[in-house]
Amino acid sequence: MIQTRPVRDGSDWIINGHKWLSTNGEIADFFIIMALTDPDVHPYRGCTQFLASRDTPGIKIVREAPVMGTKDFGGHGSVTLDAAREE
Repeated sequence: MIQTRPVRDGSDWIINGHKWLSTNGEIADFFIIMALTDPDVHPYRGCTQFLASRDTPGIKIVREAPVMGTKDFGGHGSVTLDAAREE
């Protein structure tokens, strides 16, 4: 069910996707991005995790998603990745 897709660009990865609930997204210094790098194998083998700092161009917190009616420690942000570049 992972829809976020990275594409190689030289030694970098260009990542596009949308994470609906990113725990503590509003206050995080970095994000762990799970993306499908090889759709031809079982998802357990075809996914890769990327670390991206909060200030990476292309990463945007779209909105906060309240959980059970309240905002806890850092909330649960909806995050988009629009051509976010990672090495």
